[in-house]
Order: sequence, then C-alpha cells, then structure tokens
Amino acid sequence: MNLLIWNAQGLGNPWTERSLASLVTNFSPQMIFIAESKIGKVRAESLRVKLGFVGCFVVEARGKSGGLILLWSMDVETQVLSFSPFHIDSFVRIENGQWWRFTGFYGDPDPSQRCHSWKLLRRISRMYSGPWAVGGDFNEIVSQKEKMGGLPKPRYLINNFRKALDSCHLRDGCYEGSEYTWCNGRKNDLIFERLNRVCGNLEWFDMFPSMKVRHLDRTNSDHCALLLMEYDPHVQHHNKTRWRTRFHFESAWAEDNECANIVQLAWQHEKEVSNTRELQSRLGRCGQALQQWNKTKKKEMSRHLKEYEDKMALLTRSTSIQDWQQMQDLERKQNIWLDKEEMFWKQRSRALWLKEGDKNTKFFHRKASNRKAKNTIHGLIDDRLQWITGNRNMGRVACDYFKQLFTSTPANRNDLQEFQSIIPNRIFRAINDYLLEPFTEEEVFKEMRHIHPSKAPPSDGLPGLFYKNTGH
Repeated sequence: MNLLIWNAQGLGNPWTERSLASLVTNFSPQMIFIAESKIGKVRAESLRVKLGFVGCFVVEARGKSGGLILLWSMDVETQVLSFSPFHIDSFVRIENGQWWRFTGFYGDPDPSQRCHSWKLLRRISRMYSGPWAVGGDFNEIVSQKEKMGGLPKPRYLINNFRKALDSCHLRDGCYEGSEYTWCNGRKNDLIFERLNRVCGNLEWFDMFPSMKVRHLDRTNSDHCALLLMEYDPHVQHHNKTRWRTRFHFESAWAEDNECANIVQLAWQHEKEVSNTRELQSRLGRCGQALQQWNKTKKKEMSRHLKEYEDKMALLTRSTSIQDWQQMQDLERKQNIWLDKEEMFWKQRSRALWLKEGDKNTKFFHRKASNRKAKNTIHGLIDDRLQWITGNRNMGRVACDYFKQLFTSTPANRNDLQEFQSIIPNRIFRAINDYLLEPFTEEEVFKEMRHIHPSKAPPSDGLPGLFYKNTGH
C-alpha cells in the first residue's frame, strides 16, 4: 500500500490544494495524513470528495493554525482510535486482512512546549500493542547532521526526542530522496532540517519488510511530502487491449487562442455550405484538424510537466539560494501547465456539479477512468442463454439481437386501420404547416445558446462549447 504524509501549511491555498491533487495523481495513495491543514470539516469533506476517497477524519484548525486530516480509500479499512490537535491514531486493515496501527503525528512547533508532544507519544504507545508506525512532522531532529544552516540545535531538544522514540520502541525507517524535508525559504538565511519522518516498531517492520519511505519534491510548501510505499517484486503488469477512442472537443482547447485559428483554416472553402452533407464534411475537417493539433499540444504538455518535475527534483536536493529561487520560478510555471491538465480531465469526468476553480485532477481522472470501466463489456448472453465472451463472438451476438429487433413483420391492414382510428388527432393542418417550415438562422442561434457546453456531444464529437467558442 501507499501512504502519503504531508505538512501542507494550509489547504486553503489553491496552489497547495493543486499540489496535493498532483501528488495523489502521481502516487495513488490509499491513505493520506495531512498536518497544518488550516481548514474545517466542511472544507475537508469537500476535499475528500474531490480527491475520490471514501473516508475522512478531521481535527479542525484552531483559528488559522493547526488542523489534521486523515483520508483513506476503499482499498483499506480504517478505524480511528483517538485524536488531539497533535495526532490521529488509527487501526488499518489491508487487503490480506492484517491489522496494524498508524498514528499521524504533529510535534508542537513551540520548542518550550515540545516536551508535551513526547508525553503524548509515550501515552499513545501504551494504549495498544502490535505492529505500529508513526509518521508526520515531528518538528525535531535526532542529530545535528539533520540540520544545515543557522545556529546548532540545542542538545537537550535532540536528546528529548531521541529518548521519546526509544521509550516507545520506535526506530527510524530508511528513506530515499532529499536529505532534508524542510526549508525556511529565507533567501538570506536558508536553513534545512529533516523534521518529517516515519518510524515503526519491530513488529511493524516484520510485517512490512519491504516498506520504504521516499522524500518527494517540495512544491507549494516548505515541507516535502513523504511517501510510505511497499515494494512488491511479484506485481505483474498485463497488457490490455487498447480501444480506439472517439473524437471529443476538449474544454481546455477553448482556452487556447490557436483553437479558433485552427477551426477557421479548416472551415475555409471556395463553396458556401448549401446542404447537410457539406456541413458534415466541414465539421469533420474541423475535427480532424483539432485532433492532430491536440496530439501535438498533449505531447507538449507532457514534455513541459516532465521537464519541470525533473529540474525540480534536482534543485530540491540543493541548498543554494540561487537554486531555491529557480525552483520557485519552475513551481509557478508548473502550476500553469497543471491548470491545462485539470481542464482536460474536467470534461472527461463529466462531473458537471463541480466548480470551475476546483483543483482536483486526481478526482477528475478517477471519474473519467470509472466511466471507461463502466463502459467496458465483459460478456453478453445470447438467445440460448449462453454467456458469450470475446470481441468477435460478442459482436455476432449484438448484431443478431438488433437485426431481429428491428426487422419488420407484415402487419394486418384491418388491425392497423383499427389501431389508427382510436388514436386522437393532436396535430392539425395549421400546426403541421408551421412545423414543416424551414428553420431560420435566428432560431438556430437561439437554440445553440441553450446547449450545455460539455454534456454528451453528438457523433461528430463537437459539443455546444465548440459552437459558442468558434462562432461557426
């Protein structure tokens, strides 16, 4: 399983919420522990829905500080045991039925009050036995090697933390990634420390011998997120049939100035549109031109995001002021491209009840993926009540069914006349003449304005947004 741990320093910031969505997209955690959420239960519940998790436990922020959130997916069963402004303690059951204990922990940021955090940790350790892991922002280091810059950490603070871990029988897990998990971000006085960690007792390490902690890149927070992940060498990836996708006009295209130019060039022709066939042909050319243009743009989007991620991964390990400033600039550019990615998944999800400004790429992706899974046909029952699988065989069953359904049978003329005689006449000649009149240009444009911009487009893949955006 994957467990994400992060001091977000305020999920009210849209950039921070976007970064969380990106982390969920990239690493698919089954559980998330967030410290310093700085939001209440209503906002946290909204976040749960957006990210696609089934469970949420919230310790509300005190004013504009603090706040803890524990999220879990349908893949794990979670039972909260106790909580405080500095911890959420829980039992977790994974797919194989094994139970273990996870405590999301937040050490008091005030050094003079941190001794109370260690008393709390000791009290939690005595409440239950069995496999136990503690992860979060402890706001403390275990040695001077875990700090760079500024004055040395007072020895008594380090010793108090080490004694607390020893008395709880917790040991530090191995990690990969940046040596430090926090930076103060001050240009003239940079300080780096390893404040965030995951510790476990011997029983927990015996249960999960292949668990690793990964220090992820810092984005929109002074703290980097931690990913607790289990490496399973036996997982196999099976190839699946790739189906050809139907063309769709994407909402994100409407935000690009090139889109209207592409449509205008594809629409231009010597002849005026005089019939339905010519109209369909023009729309088809527009769709083909947009699809080709989109392939280029999607490659560009993926390339830019990968480029920014790679550069930030290198810079996050650096401790120089210049590299720190460059990483902040890359972070801003990355957020612009994440906006475009979010727009793409928003339309795919058809989650029309969400607001435009929500930053929930993972939720949108999951909604789109769920719809794709829902539309998958695994088998059909034929007319002999046999379960038929395989694409060719299912195609034959479907063709036979609809051929029989829509094949007309000779009707008795007398029965038909009798049937027609009992149906009251609702359409009189004057109304019928009105209905047969040609559509006017004003009527067409009036109705176009009432078409929903992104609900189920017709077979040409062009929804109402296409016509509203291009003016054709």
